[in-house]
Amino acid sequence: MISQDDLRNILRHRCEAAGSITKWAAMNGLNQSYVQETIAGNYQTIGPKICAALGYRKIIQFVPCNEKQDG
Repeated sequence: MISQDDLRNILRHRCEAAGSITKWAAMNGLNQSYVQETIAGNYQTIGPKICAALGYRKIIQFVPCNEKQDG
């Protein structure tokens, strides 16, 4: 598994390799400002379209806590 920060770094590098955010976004059918805002960390989570364009998918995982809670 990778973190959202890792995925943002991958996105940033892919955009650099494509020559610009605008070019990478166009190649992947995405809005340039959406990609730019994602790289900047302005969204709480990275959207499924960007994940898919990078070859990833988001999985939410719940694990048990070791601490007992009151109530």
